[in-house]
Amino acid sequence: MAVQVLDLNLNCQECNDILQRERGCVEKGILPFNLDGKLVYRCPLKQVDSVSWEYIKAYGLYSKNILPHGKGWLVESQKYLDAMAVVSSEVNRMEQDKVKKQGYKHGHNKK
Repeated sequence: MAVQVLDLNLNCQECNDILQRERGCVEKGILPFNLDGKLVYRCPLKQVDSVSWEYIKAYGLYSKNILPHGKGWLVESQKYLDAMAVVSSEVNRMEQDKVKKQGYKHGHNKK
């Protein structure tokens, strides 16, 4: 779910007081989000812990082949490499789901 929130185009800096109340920034919101078939009354961004956000941000650099130590894979921590594998897998799954949905919208059938 952590990466899925990126598809919602949520940005805390763009939320005003009204949007914060509706989306559940501080407490239960008015308008729910539908995440994987579950109604969530809190902003999905608030459900991602700070460590996970750091890995999600690091993935942006990782996807451009920029490593934290800049000296190659052997000097990166196993924890970092494992986290990038998890995020990468989820991003790939989301991209495949998006392609499937676009195909269905354009009249293509399941194979």
